[in-house]
Amino acid sequence: MTLMYTHSLNILKGQTYRARYRAQNLVGWSGYSPIGYLIAASVPDAPPSPRFESATSSSISVIVPRVLENGGSPVTSYELLIDDGLGGNFKNISSYDQNPAFIIDSTVEATLVSGRIYRIKSRSRNVIGPGPYSD
Repeated sequence: MTLMYTHSLNILKGQTYRARYRAQNLVGWSGYSPIGYLIAASVPDAPPSPRFESATSSSISVIVPRVLENGGSPVTSYELLIDDGLGGNFKNISSYDQNPAFIIDSTVEATLVSGRIYRIKSRSRNVIGPGPYSD
């Protein structure tokens, strides 16, 4: 049997709370459970869209803005993804922590073809998990 309890008074986002429980039957009360630690947080919001910075014949430079709302837990990392320039699936080309600018280089991280339009997106992660992707 699973018992669920919801407490919503005076919960502060980003705070860690301790919880434990015990049960009672006809004989009396049990001992307390081990303490569980709960973080009042959610995944981060989607970061703003990456912005075009510059391009050469072999690379694209983009600015990857930091997320505006971290969900109550510090952002631990970001992911940067790019599609194939044909509207296909995205692939992860870089994971990084708190660095707002990256260069996507055709010889290192992505195969770029002149004349294609590439879509780039990012997302951030905190201790709760990854947030949604940017536009």
